[in-house]
Amino acid sequence: MTIFTPEVCNIFRTIVIGGAITATALPIGSLAESAASFVGASQAALEKAAEPTPLEAALEPAKEELVLPCIKYYFSKVDSKLERQAKTEIEEYFDGDVDFKGVCKIILD
Repeated sequence: MTIFTPEVCNIFRTIVIGGAITATALPIGSLAESAASFVGASQAALEKAAEPTPLEAALEPAKEELVLPCIKYYFSKVDSKLERQAKTEIEEYFDGDVDFKGVCKIILD
């Protein structure tokens, strides 16, 4: 009986160590899966954020045409020829009177 005692202790120790390694490795594996899903979700959120909103898509043509007139409007002197020219260009785009300051704030932001 004393001959088998060290072998039983080694077997028992091997089982305990194997169980400890398994218990440690399983949470690390699920942690890796969680990190992978987080990275995937973050990437999807970035891709969605990169897509223009409907408002941005609707404003894009106006921004392309009105950037220069709005810059002229903001930097011209009051009641100057340049200010009137900028206002005329903005009014022609909208086919009527508009709030120039408000329009140009949206266009240049």
